[in-house]
Amino acid sequence: GGMIMAFHLTGRYIESKARGRSSKAIRKLMDRTAKKATILDANNREQKVDVRDLLLDQVMIVRAGDVIPTDGVIIEGQAAIDEALVSGEFIPVVKSINDEVLGGTICTDSTVKIKVTKTGADTFLAKVIQLVAQTQTTKVPIQIFADRIVSYFVPSILVLATMTFLIWIIFPEAMAAVLNVFAGYLPWVDPFRSPTELAIIAAIAVLVISCPCALGLATPTALMVGTGLGAEMGILIRDGAAIQRLSSVSTILFDKTGTLTTGKPTVTKIHQTADFTEKDLITMAASLSKESTHPLSRAIVELAEKEGYSLHTVRNIKITPGEGLSGDYKQDSLKIGSRQYTAADSGVKPNNMSVYMNRNDELIGIFELEDILKPDAQDIIAKLKQDGYHCVLLTGDSHNVAAPLAEKLGITNVHTELTPDKKMEVILSYQQDGHTVAMVGDGINDAPALANADVGFAMAGGTDIAVEAGDIVLSGKNLQVLYRAVKLSLSTFKKIRQNLFWAFIYNLVAIPLAICGILHPVIAEIAMALSSITVIGNANRLRLSPL
Repeated sequence: GGMIMAFHLTGRYIESKARGRSSKAIRKLMDRTAKKATILDANNREQKVDVRDLLLDQVMIVRAGDVIPTDGVIIEGQAAIDEALVSGEFIPVVKSINDEVLGGTICTDSTVKIKVTKTGADTFLAKVIQLVAQTQTTKVPIQIFADRIVSYFVPSILVLATMTFLIWIIFPEAMAAVLNVFAGYLPWVDPFRSPTELAIIAAIAVLVISCPCALGLATPTALMVGTGLGAEMGILIRDGAAIQRLSSVSTILFDKTGTLTTGKPTVTKIHQTADFTEKDLITMAASLSKESTHPLSRAIVELAEKEGYSLHTVRNIKITPGEGLSGDYKQDSLKIGSRQYTAADSGVKPNNMSVYMNRNDELIGIFELEDILKPDAQDIIAKLKQDGYHCVLLTGDSHNVAAPLAEKLGITNVHTELTPDKKMEVILSYQQDGHTVAMVGDGINDAPALANADVGFAMAGGTDIAVEAGDIVLSGKNLQVLYRAVKLSLSTFKKIRQNLFWAFIYNLVAIPLAICGILHPVIAEIAMALSSITVIGNANRLRLSPL
């Protein structure tokens, strides 16, 4: 009895250490939280305070190398922020005035002032920790099935142990004959004990070896490791059951704007229709456009800033909503906007986001803008197709806009001019045809489709409504995180199935041996502990999987 207890406690200790490694992701996230923050007090003097005492709208001073204490917005300075915690990407992102920053990310190269916008449980990092903890306690459907088996298994084992005892009492010679076969090979097998003693040993061995610990650990340990790894890579699994559903997904439907594309217009081509250099056109257009908040105007200004061009003052600016704007640039009159607004007539075939510019009522340039594809979109779609997924494009845009993008991506199935309810109908039609579908989106208009898909991937840069509708939330701006999420989910479910398989096989092999008296209770306890450790160790091998 003492040896059994000793091995039991040793096994539990090793098991607890292994489970500790499985849950280290949460500890790793918690370690990223700052304990103290430097703020400016009412007299504009620096003061150290506990992060838990921070208030909204207080101003924090964050220096190079500091962990940003809580979520906020930069009000002074510029810095490269290490957002690996959010996106999984190791290259710092440059943030400047009015840019949002998240608590737990790292300021790498300079000092900035940040106004607090969220504290405590409302911060991004706190929500991630809460989400990971909640998901790790959820049950996937296959675990519910395993639990149902265990609910019948335990009383059955009590009956089986009783029957084992009675068989050994009623048929001692026959059972002893079985032991004689193994007595020369296994030192703990002793067929010369009394029938009652052998009956008790066999019954106890059945009870010990049948402990369903491995079955109980099979799913939660793999889920714990998988969700923890996901959190480290910017993948937040809100619904553990989605991991199992994803294993049967055959079709992935993509929203276009903000999901496959950057979500904002970019100048892709400039047509010069007069004797001006490209630099001249950009400078003039940006000087006038800087007074407008229209996305097309902002794109032209961003191009000038990117090229490092100096902008000039424009006088007498007049903005015509939805059409364009005009003003006096040096000695000339400039007008920039739609074709109708500028009354432009050229041989250039415009796209749907072309901007025309006149100088003294003469067309001098045309800016073509597009919502361009994300840099890794083509590569990720190609990988998904190579893995056997059918990729579909859903968009509210016209066919003329969507078709060229779909062609670049190699997507042949395109649904255009869709309202939110129509996107949902497309999802339902695929499901009615027998497809298990995943939806990837980021906007309010994607929320119904995300909610109705078998698995919904929500881009975290999108709206809160879309994020709430998604089963798996993808942080970061690129699509590589989507591919990693698919691979991680499949690998996690594979580990769950492996664990359940080995847990069942272990019992199927070991219980007959215990009934025959071949397993001593001490050996049974060692085997039981090893089965649990094996399951946990196999789950932790997820960390070695290439994602």
